[in-house]
Amino acid sequence: MKSLSISRFLVIGLGAAFFAGCSGEELPVGMPSLQPVKVTIVQGGTPLEGASVQLMPEDASNTWASGGSTDAMGVVNIMTLGKYDGAPAGTYKVTVDKISSDGPVAAANDPAGAPPAALFRLVDPQFSSSKTTAAEVTVAEGVPAEETIDVGPAIKKELPKL
Repeated sequence: MKSLSISRFLVIGLGAAFFAGCSGEELPVGMPSLQPVKVTIVQGGTPLEGASVQLMPEDASNTWASGGSTDAMGVVNIMTLGKYDGAPAGTYKVTVDKISSDGPVAAANDPAGAPPAALFRLVDPQFSSSKTTAAEVTVAEGVPAEETIDVGPAIKKELPKL
């Protein structure tokens, strides 16, 4: 009977040690603790898939890049440095952008002679800059942040060719 409880203890202990080691990478030196942040982007009332979302800190001492891309439901779970879940506590301006093309993108001086595809901005340009966006999110220590941002009606504005 004792050998069963000792072996059970070993299995549980080894399993816990294994999962603790696999729970994620250690944060880089100096990175503050990260809080879960979920942002939903809607455009004209429907989820916007494939949009780039960036959190721009209002505190200049926060130099950690946080953002991500929206899924089919318009949801992005914010990551810091592209691989750590969440963002440091603080207040952020939220930028949102989505670019598409009308065909394969080729260089203007493509040796094959293919004309460059036109590129289009699909989100109101006011949301693409931290200086002009009205969208904000506040991330508090120990509290998951959730925000829904409506970027207005759908647009398709051609970008200048380079």
